Amino acid sequence: MCSKCKGILVLAAVFIPVISFTAGAYYKSLTCMKPLVDTALRYHTFKGTIKKDLIPPELELGDYWYNFYFDEPYLLEESSVGRPIYVNSLQIAEPTDGFFNLEDFIGKHVQVSGNFGWGYAESTTIESIAITEL
Repeated sequence: MCSKCKGILVLAAVFIPVISFTAGAYYKSLTCMKPLVDTALRYHTFKGTIKKDLIPPELELGDYWYNFYFDEPYLLEESSVGRPIYVNSLQIAEPTDGFFNLEDFIGKHVQVSGNFGWGYAESTTIESIAITEL
């Protein structure tokens, strides 16, 4: 529990990223600042492979996107179909601050941490915050 929160139940907070480098892994620790809203940020950790896949030209969304292929099917509890489904891959986004480049991890077996976001056509994406090669 953060000393700044003074024992108050904080379901979501404003965070200041503190960047550190540990054993070849990129990582941002999160420091609690103040309560914001009543929705929780949930960070998840996955093992798998990142691939750079071509976007079908008819979608007109650019040339490629990064996809994370799970080692085992993952039960995605909140999906765009409105019920839990097993998925083999999800689109993955680089951190918005550019702390690491997914291009450096293409085709490698990695562990990724992040939270879920929404992508094209209300698809679920992984918003990465940490990554390490396994």
